[in-house]
Amino acid sequence: MERTNNGIEQDFRECRRHVRRLLGNKDVEETIQREGVGLSLLLNMKIPEYVRMVYGSWGCMGKRFSEVNEESLKLADLLLQGYNPWWAQ
Repeated sequence: MERTNNGIEQDFRECRRHVRRLLGNKDVEETIQREGVGLSLLLNMKIPEYVRMVYGSWGCMGKRFSEVNEESLKLADLLLQGYNPWWAQ
């Protein structure tokens, strides 16, 4: 039986397990705070429906990433650094 029925809690627990396995230590909070969004996106790749809806298929994924423009990448970098340009306006 699952410890919780909350899907988001289960996802974060799975992220923590992966980080512990990769880093070999039990203190993973800093890594989860820094990389949690990316880890969640990576875990979504296990869900065939997610891959189909977002990318079309595994074969189309590289093409979809190549279509991302430079401005979007800069904005994503700012967001990852904690800056929200919409609040600054």
